[in-house]
Amino acid sequence: MTNGIVQMEMALLSVILALSWNSQPVQGDLGEGTYNRMFGTYIGRLRAYSQGISGQVYVVDDRHLFISNFRYEKAGPDAHFWVGDGAQPSPRGQIVPYPPLPEDDFLYMSGGGTSKDHQDQFNRINGINSGTRGRYPGKGQQQQQHQHHRQQQHRQQQPPPHQQQQQFMMVNRYNPGLNRGAPPAHPPRVDIGNQEPPVLPRMNNENVLLKLPGNLKVTDIRWLSIWCRRFTVNYGEVYFPSKFIVPKAMMLSNFPINREKLSSGRIRILDTESFFIPNLRLRLNDPGYHFVVGRSNNGPNNNGIMIPDEKARYEDLKVYNNQDIIISVPKSTNMFEINYLAIYNENLQHNLGHIEFNVSNARIPPALGQTKKPGWWFSMPLPPVDQKPKTNHGKQKDVVQFNTDLNPSNCRELLGRKIRLLWVNEGGQIYFRIKVHMDPTQFAALGIAARGSPNIDADIVKIFFNATANRYVTEDSFLAKQLLCDFSNGLCADTSHQSQDNIRYMGSVKNHGLSIIDFRRSIVPGDMHDAPISLEGPTQVIVAIGSLHASNNPFGMNRNLNMEMENTTIDFSGDESANTCPDVTTVRKFEEPDPEEAWEKTSIHGMDYLVAVLGPPGGRKGYAAITGDNPIQHSAVWWINDKLLPEIYVERGKTYYFRVQGGDDPAIPKNFHPFYITSDNGGGYYEKNPAERKLETIYAGVDGRPGQEVPSGVGPLCMYTSKGADKASESETFADYVSTLHKACEPGRDHEYGWVNWTVPFDTPDLVFYQSYTGWKMGWKIHVINEGEVSLGIVQASLSWLAILAGITAGLYW
Repeated sequence: MTNGIVQMEMALLSVILALSWNSQPVQGDLGEGTYNRMFGTYIGRLRAYSQGISGQVYVVDDRHLFISNFRYEKAGPDAHFWVGDGAQPSPRGQIVPYPPLPEDDFLYMSGGGTSKDHQDQFNRINGINSGTRGRYPGKGQQQQQHQHHRQQQHRQQQPPPHQQQQQFMMVNRYNPGLNRGAPPAHPPRVDIGNQEPPVLPRMNNENVLLKLPGNLKVTDIRWLSIWCRRFTVNYGEVYFPSKFIVPKAMMLSNFPINREKLSSGRIRILDTESFFIPNLRLRLNDPGYHFVVGRSNNGPNNNGIMIPDEKARYEDLKVYNNQDIIISVPKSTNMFEINYLAIYNENLQHNLGHIEFNVSNARIPPALGQTKKPGWWFSMPLPPVDQKPKTNHGKQKDVVQFNTDLNPSNCRELLGRKIRLLWVNEGGQIYFRIKVHMDPTQFAALGIAARGSPNIDADIVKIFFNATANRYVTEDSFLAKQLLCDFSNGLCADTSHQSQDNIRYMGSVKNHGLSIIDFRRSIVPGDMHDAPISLEGPTQVIVAIGSLHASNNPFGMNRNLNMEMENTTIDFSGDESANTCPDVTTVRKFEEPDPEEAWEKTSIHGMDYLVAVLGPPGGRKGYAAITGDNPIQHSAVWWINDKLLPEIYVERGKTYYFRVQGGDDPAIPKNFHPFYITSDNGGGYYEKNPAERKLETIYAGVDGRPGQEVPSGVGPLCMYTSKGADKASESETFADYVSTLHKACEPGRDHEYGWVNWTVPFDTPDLVFYQSYTGWKMGWKIHVINEGEVSLGIVQASLSWLAILAGITAGLYW
């Protein structure tokens, strides 16, 4: 029986193989190569041969692809995203790992240890040319420097002859298309060793961001396939057009030089949300200056939008010493809605300096998570922990296992987001978790100032990687300048001065260039080289990152290398509200809220006059509970008859009147949302390319022939807004939330409206959607029923009331 099933499976695979190998590239979709602000340049739809594959493919930038609503219903035994430059998909291709492998581990763990090295490596991840004092080397110079570095690295790391073939085969397992012929002169940039790329899991309408391997660019490939290596079967593919425009960063001017206060290199727009400011030099004494963006023909003013700094904080700007930084606009706006970036003081109404730009006709990369902003490493999920080192006999040593289930409640970010310190107060002890972005040639230090101690200036925990043990280690040390025990001459270990190591190591893990180390220590000094931790007020803390000597001994610093150190105070008493870290996640799978915390969903029945205005999404309890999508992507959604995203029931043959106040000024995109009724559950017709528009049916709200569409559901802006900070998370019911809002309309236009009058055709499908013509997923469902038909929603409501009446009759509610 088993053999028969296997034979049937092999026969089916043979048929699929014949179909995929004999297939020819099909004509591209209508609109291929067109640019979409949300997703990039449209390539086409995946053509499926099996496994229930579907999705639309876009080029994000020269290194990234995006697949919208990717569906992969039946996972193959060894299937992967697969790219190549041949006439059609074949074994001569390369894997594009998904979920992505932690290749940045190898990038960050391979070089030197200065802060500039970190910045250069960070710039390379984002495709930013590094340089000194705002200068950018040319392409040829970069390639020569990179090639020279690779040749030097290759000579230093080349294995013995008997191991060279084995090393090459490791690379070949990752990209089996390289098996034919001699080994390449330059192996892929990232050697993953024995690590196998993950097999592609099942997916149901998920958005997928792919990063091409090594130095491969989208212009180097001709197709993307879902390919099974075990059976050399092509499950589905899309072909790239011969010519298409790759979205790319946009170069702007530099900030104007303001005497000794402000200067920078040429600023660059990396994507629809991010600016790269190189070589920023800033000297400010007055409080109240921030990065501000906005749209104005007369320069910055108090109507601008304050944006956080490179640490994702809204603190006053003070000093930058020729630093390269990335800053991002809030999710509620994007580059197409603004035309200036400024350093502005709202209190003084003073513009220190600004630049102006216009991206209306530019093709810049969409912000889909490909731009790695400083601090991105903190949000990466922890890998499975199986890191116990082994002896020469293959047996595991008895070491502490890292606790992946622990989630310390207190958090502080230090050293420009290079260190995240978390802790839990356990009474007489404190459990610390330190997350630090460093490589094996560096060490990190966390110190407690020893006030009044005659022996030491600070009690220091040193953290460094021990190559012999193949793990991070902690060492109880101290700083005492009178003994020449300091960061320049070397910190001194407690055990070298007749004291004990009172730090208890609790495990460690490495992930995407991030080192995570746990340890525990007492709040009470254990010997004369320890310092107490106060639980009654702030404690002075020292953090540092420095470089090890060649012997991996952290007892000293090379004075020519730049060590970073910060002094601050932390209250370890347990006030979590004062000890929090910002969330900088760009792409995170959203989980629906607990049904018990969600507000009751609403619906509209039997009404032919409906008022549509904008309002806040209501966070997890509102938009998320209703739609199942992440509310963070939306600053406004549709409110109908004072209800948040109600489900509307209409009858075929009847006429319905929608009074619209969603904004009528196209010059302000975030406040311009024509109302329309569509077959598409996402809407946003204006932002779609011709191929996407062809798949959508519009029932009302848009006039004109295909290609000449004009939205008709346009009216002045009226919007529900919060009276202060948004209270959605604190409001137990929807009525409580509404009480925190007020309705604001454009001055003098409260009684002006746009109209969408819809007589429902008899062939209208049972489910359509009201949406924004310019925005994405701002509306919800319209159920279409026949005259006299009782809708499911009414039936459910009736059953609920019948149950209550039955309970009353039985005396349950009295």
